[in-house]
Order: sequence, then structure tokens, then C-alpha cells
Amino acid sequence: IGRSFHGTVVGQYRKLALWEGPYHDFVYIDTDTIVLENIDFVFDMLPSFSFLALQSNLVNTRRWVWRDSIYQAGRLSEEQIAFSANTGFVASRKDTLTLSMIERRVPDALQLASHMELMCTEQPLLNYLITTSGERYTSLSVLRKVVPGLKDLPIQRWAGAPIGTVRHGRITCPLEPRVLLVHWAGQWRKLAQGCLPHEDLWRFYRHLREKAPGSGQLGE
Repeated sequence: IGRSFHGTVVGQYRKLALWEGPYHDFVYIDTDTIVLENIDFVFDMLPSFSFLALQSNLVNTRRWVWRDSIYQAGRLSEEQIAFSANTGFVASRKDTLTLSMIERRVPDALQLASHMELMCTEQPLLNYLITTSGERYTSLSVLRKVVPGLKDLPIQRWAGAPIGTVRHGRITCPLEPRVLLVHWAGQWRKLAQGCLPHEDLWRFYRHLREKAPGSGQLGE
């Protein structure tokens, strides 16, 4: 599938095997992420939604999924285009999107390849598969806005932007007191330049076990 879109094998497309795993309900989280709160509440939402992302329907994030030309393609609705979710966090249910189903739909998706932001590898395809699945989908950021009782849901923060004050692995952010996770998508090229954003937070958890009394080396 990766070859179809990029002309070569692209490892991120292995994410499409999520629905073939052993769990009926599951949450996938990209590895370049630090989780700061319990995510159990997400499973309580899966009976109502087949796909649940953390962040979607933001004007400034559509460009990481679809190019401007998608509006002239006439293949997707405004709502489907607007969803444009970050797929670094996906909660779903087994068999909602099987590999055989994906393979059957790839030819149709390829017709929109020129409108996809393929720099973000699998993210455009996965958004296409979710929004054209016929299943219910949403994100925590949408639920926070439209459901009064969910206004205090924790959110994600991107390490490429200010996230607040970091101290001993915790974030203090007056505007958003509950941060569910922080992700470093697109930021790793800066590590070689010696300026990874919020590196203090990343290293705190990367070496957390090394700090514990009597602990072994990281990875043991």
C-alpha cells in the first residue's frame, strides 16, 4: 500500500494492521509521544464511535492531510475534509477496518493521491478510510466543544508549540490545566541540530527508570 502512494515501502503504513490485532477495543499511540494522564476513559466512548482521534476539525491542521485542491476534486464532503485528524492517536474496535477492506478501497483512495499531503505518509489515507467508512467518528477536541459535560476532557499538545512550564515531568499550563499527552511529530529533525523542543520533558521520561533507586539500565 505504501508503494502505491510513494513508490517505495514506507514503514508508517504498518499502522493499517491495527484492526487485525488481538484486542476488540484498542488505542494506538505514536511512539514519539509522552502520555501524562490515564487514557481509560477513551474506552468508555468506543461503544458510541467506531473511530476516535484526539484532535480534528481545526482550520490550521487540514493542510497536514489535504492540499487546497481537494475542495475542487468533488469526492469528499466539506465535513469529511474538515475532519483532518492527527492519526498519532487512534481508538477503535477490531474488524471496523480490516486489511481486506482497506485493500479494496485503496484504488479509490489513489484517485485522490494528488490532493493528499503525502509528506505526512499514512495520515491522509487513514483519514480517507475513516471518513468514508460509513461508521461514526469524532475526536476529543470536537467532543469538548459540542458536549457540555465533556468540556474538561484532557487535550493533546504539540511539542513544536509552547506547552507551558515543565517541572519534574509535569506541565503547568493555566489555559489548559489537563494535558493528556505531548507529541513530537515532525520535530525529530531538530534533534540533530541540538534544539529538540521541550527536550527537558522528553528526557525526563526517556530516562525515568534510570533515576529510580536500584533500577537497571533502560530497556532491561
